[in-house]
Amino acid sequence: MKLCVYGDSNAMGWDPRLGADVLDEALRFDSLIAKKAQLECVNDALEGRCIPKPAECEGLLRLLESADGPALLMLGTNDLLLGDTPSRMGRKWQAVLERCKEHLSGRVVLMTPPPMKDMNKAEKTALCKAYETAAQAYGLTFFDTVHLPMQLHFDQIHMLPEDHSLLAEALYPVVVRLIQEEKENAHH
Repeated sequence: MKLCVYGDSNAMGWDPRLGADVLDEALRFDSLIAKKAQLECVNDALEGRCIPKPAECEGLLRLLESADGPALLMLGTNDLLLGDTPSRMGRKWQAVLERCKEHLSGRVVLMTPPPMKDMNKAEKTALCKAYETAAQAYGLTFFDTVHLPMQLHFDQIHMLPEDHSLLAEALYPVVVRLIQEEKENAHH
C-alpha cells in the first residue's frame, strides 16, 4: 500500500539553509509516517506549487488514480504568499475537488499548510474553516497543520526537520485510522 503526497516545497522538504536543496528523504514527514506504517511513499511535491486550477490538475488526478492508500494534499503556502485569502483558497480547493471527485474518498486528507510568518489566530482559524468546509463537502478527511507548534526555518515559511517529525507524529494516527477503515471496508 502507498502513502501518496501532493504538495509544495514544504511537502518536498525544501531547506533554505541548503540553498535550492531538500532535506534527506528519510527526514520528511511523509517518509517518517510511511516507514512507521510500513507503506511505500510516493511524494509528488513541487517547489512553488499553488492550489491548481481545475483545468490544470492532471498531476493530482494521476496521483489520486494511482493511490491505493492514504493521499495527503498539502498546498496553500504559495497561495498565501501571493496574497490569496483563506476563503478564496477554500473556493479554489472546492473547484479542484469537484474536478477530481470521481477519485476522492475519506482516505484523502486535505491539510492546511503549515503556519508561516506572522499569521494571527483569526487568519489560522479562517484557513482551517475554509479547508475543513472543502474537505467535508467532498467526504475527505481534514487535518489542521496550521495550528501545530512549529518552529520553522529563518524564512518563517519552511519546516525544520523537527517540524517534519512533529507533523509526522500528529498525522500518523490519522493515516493508521484511514488504513484500518480501508481494510474494514474491503472485508464488507
